[in-house]
Amino acid sequence: MKRNQKRGMSIQYLCRQCSSSFTVNYSHNKISSKDFTNLHLDGVSFRKVGKRIGSSGVAIFKRTQEYFRKLTTNMELTIKYADMYKYSGYLVVDGTYIAVKGHPRKLVLIWGIDYLTHDVPHYIIGGAENYQTMLAYFKRLELLEYNLRYLVCDDNEAIKMVAIKIYPRVIIQTCLKHYRESIRRDLGLKTSNCYLGFYLEIDKLFTKRLCNVEVAWAVQKLYPRFKNDPRCVNWLTDIMQRKDELTNYHMFENTPNTTNLIEAYNSHLKGRLKTIKGFKSLTSMKLWVNAYIVKRRLSDFTSCDTKFKHLNGMCSLKKVLKSDQKLPQLF
Repeated sequence: MKRNQKRGMSIQYLCRQCSSSFTVNYSHNKISSKDFTNLHLDGVSFRKVGKRIGSSGVAIFKRTQEYFRKLTTNMELTIKYADMYKYSGYLVVDGTYIAVKGHPRKLVLIWGIDYLTHDVPHYIIGGAENYQTMLAYFKRLELLEYNLRYLVCDDNEAIKMVAIKIYPRVIIQTCLKHYRESIRRDLGLKTSNCYLGFYLEIDKLFTKRLCNVEVAWAVQKLYPRFKNDPRCVNWLTDIMQRKDELTNYHMFENTPNTTNLIEAYNSHLKGRLKTIKGFKSLTSMKLWVNAYIVKRRLSDFTSCDTKFKHLNGMCSLKKVLKSDQKLPQLF
């Protein structure tokens, strides 16, 4: 048996012995542009999708790009389907950098995850994690009428300054993971154990989940032991001055004190971007990022554990869905 010719989705086969032929119609395997896009965002290459249906990778790429252009934007999705009163107001914000051809520096994706719902109400793409980019992000978040009450971010002053400017009553928590990493880096613990004893004492202030008054008391007790070392004094002073933003997580119930949640999202995104090997233009990058985030909001959680087990089996948008709306079937 050998393949004789192909017409559309039908392939004719020829018997080598009797020379008779028959045709098999593969049209039942035909998948839509939405399906192409879904497979691509899940990590299946254009070439593999094309091979499955008897088409080229380039053709699949073009149809996927066409679907990207028609897809609802993430902000439109939030405006139309999300009930802003259903968000917790606990936002974890961070940025991750993405390479784009023609741009000497990587561009940054700034996005925030509502902690209790795990939804992504808004994101923005900018040149850097600076004041201007953060201002645009929080301004649009305000226009969406997101009730920001509690913000967790890394030790980036631009984020904190803009957040307070747009949301004067917001409570800001500096990520303790990033803060401790800054201390370890400054003390040179990767190459020397000289300051290990001091760091372990500092680490106890955070692992014991002390409140601001307890932190102040602990720092005062440590000072006499390390007062002759300028580097130790510098960090003890910094902790004392910033004890509120390092312990603000005590002001709300079920709030995080690290950016671990969005770091996990960043890790998944970076893993997916490795298979893409960069973007050829800013437009293609924006289209892809929008589709990726929209798909994440519409994909059911499957591996949430501990206090978020109740999220398994539903998507993040469903948690904040307006009562008069149904989930859109975009993927």
